[in-house]
Amino acid sequence: MALVDKYRTMGVRTNADTPEDAQNAVNFGAEGIGLFRIEHMFYGKNSEKPLAKLRNMILTDNTKGIYDYLQKTFYPYPALLPPMTWQSSERPDTPTLVTRERRNGVNEYIEWTPQENCRYVIYASSKQPVDTDNPQNIVKVTYDNNYTYSLLGAYYYDYHIVVTALDRYGNESLPLEL
Repeated sequence: MALVDKYRTMGVRTNADTPEDAQNAVNFGAEGIGLFRIEHMFYGKNSEKPLAKLRNMILTDNTKGIYDYLQKTFYPYPALLPPMTWQSSERPDTPTLVTRERRNGVNEYIEWTPQENCRYVIYASSKQPVDTDNPQNIVKVTYDNNYTYSLLGAYYYDYHIVVTALDRYGNESLPLEL
């Protein structure tokens, strides 16, 4: 490169697929990188962590609406993980109603006895009994042992609410019908 340096009128750049390619090009006299294909950094040796970070970024940053598309097209309803019956197949106890009271005239507050290491699944449906096998009926999955809902919605849309306990293995209790 030293021979042509006195005659050239433009800079010499290189294309690189990996950080090693970029370093080699600079060692051979390149002044910079013309094209660096980022996706090629995620192939080969030690690429697992960067590739996982890139995929995570794409979904969490909702690049070009990918997350919205996936949610709308493939995951429109919340879902529960299948139970890990090889760990435990014992159902948690059915939640026990503690309080049911009207608040602000149009809302109903319900509270049930908390259980250790449990989440709660709140279902609503216009059909009775509420089908707890249908993910369309899941309203909320929560660690809270209470829920407030609109009595107007329940009246106008004629929906019924049930609550189940969900243990850490994914086993679901029988429903508490409200």
